[in-house]
Amino acid sequence: MNIQNRIYIYLFILLTPLFAHAEETAYLSQIEIANYSLDKLMGSKNAYLRVEFNFDSLELNEQHVLRLVPVLYSADGAQTYSLPGVQLYGKQRYKVAERANKLSGEPMVLTGDRLHNYQKGHTLPLNYSVTIPYKRWMSGSHLRIKAYTVGCAYCEEGNETTYLAETLLPMPEWKPTYVGVQPLPVVEKQRYEPHRAYIQFAQSKHDIRPALAGNAEQLDSVFAKLESVIGDEKLTLTAINVEGWVSPEGTLTYNQGLSERRANSFMDYVSRRVKGINKKLWHAEGKGEAWGHLQTLLVETPLPADSTAHLYIQEAIDNPADADNIDRRLRALPEIGNTIYQEYYPLLRCILYTLHYEVRPFTVEEGRVLIDTKPNLFSPNEMQQVAESYLPDTVMYIKTLQKAVKQYPADAALVYNLALALFNADRKAEALRQLENIEPTAPICNLRGVLCMELQRYADAVPHFKQAIELGSQEAKTNLPMAEAVINLAVAE
Repeated sequence: MNIQNRIYIYLFILLTPLFAHAEETAYLSQIEIANYSLDKLMGSKNAYLRVEFNFDSLELNEQHVLRLVPVLYSADGAQTYSLPGVQLYGKQRYKVAERANKLSGEPMVLTGDRLHNYQKGHTLPLNYSVTIPYKRWMSGSHLRIKAYTVGCAYCEEGNETTYLAETLLPMPEWKPTYVGVQPLPVVEKQRYEPHRAYIQFAQSKHDIRPALAGNAEQLDSVFAKLESVIGDEKLTLTAINVEGWVSPEGTLTYNQGLSERRANSFMDYVSRRVKGINKKLWHAEGKGEAWGHLQTLLVETPLPADSTAHLYIQEAIDNPADADNIDRRLRALPEIGNTIYQEYYPLLRCILYTLHYEVRPFTVEEGRVLIDTKPNLFSPNEMQQVAESYLPDTVMYIKTLQKAVKQYPADAALVYNLALALFNADRKAEALRQLENIEPTAPICNLRGVLCMELQRYADAVPHFKQAIELGSQEAKTNLPMAEAVINLAVAE
């Protein structure tokens, strides 16, 4: 075969004609194309295309060569992927190509293409299959079969394309399930407010002296807090617990007695000046030396690094019987010992009083007003009720739940309900942030997984679903396989 003929062979295989002719040969209508599919195994980086060609009705001209090329098109048509072709030779054209192959080694098909034997009326079906690298756009793609025909002397005879309508690798359905608004238990509305009053006492004395520095202001604050509870018709005072605390200088036995006398003195003084409180509601107790409070103060306002002081304080807490000796050793520490004595010990001489009261029920209308001014009066259940007095997932519904979560940040049901409302309002990132630092429950872990899927944080979604399943979530059992199927197609590499 001469060089010119060789060139013709390659041109027929490689060139895609730019124009169609009026009398082009059409063969695709004679070929049955069926059972085509594109699959991707879970976790694989490849996709697997299958197509069945049936040639029973094909009448290929003896001088023609037909090349079939499957091509994948993205849903928007912007991406394509051409796959290896299939070539069928008419009887005479096959003899010519076969002779050229034997004489000069000329290939009968383009590299990568497949040769399928054609015999009129007896051509076997072709189960075409190929493995290709998976790309994200292939999900939802379509398959087209392009046909190129050349005749004798390798002249162009026609080009065709058949469009196969079925969508390949459609994205799996993602319709997550999750529990709705979490109910909150109705609880007895007992409340308590702990307060600390720093009352100055004369050395070794226990009587209340308003004229001593700062005492008048401290006492006025005590009176105001008591009167605010007594004067609130929504509240019923049920108890006032008074604790007396002293600093550690002096003996342990003496300090215990001193703390008792100071607690009773405070109780007597305040009860005589604030009218309308049943004497049976008062309870006074001496708590002795305030080593625990000293430990807290040193953590909140730390001294220059000195582990010895912290060790001494912990030793006094663990072994109160040796507190007198520990106090002397602590105050004898170089530099910081005197600082502790002068600046921290006075803060230990205080009265801790706790107001206990019940809150009467109130209407939703009252609740809408009070939730802004006195959120501490509400139980989580009541805050949820006030939220539900607004339309679900509206701005006011969400704002009310945000106030509720601010008041009860560790209440898992309230946090879940707020996150769910934000999710339904399409504020998904905010919803996920709400769930980040709350104790995990089955509904919370499942909703975390759902939100991660919605935000395409796929690497985080599956662990959340698995944790939810471990905690007993039936919803997560449904969501996990759906999520894995979506992730399988959504993540190409």
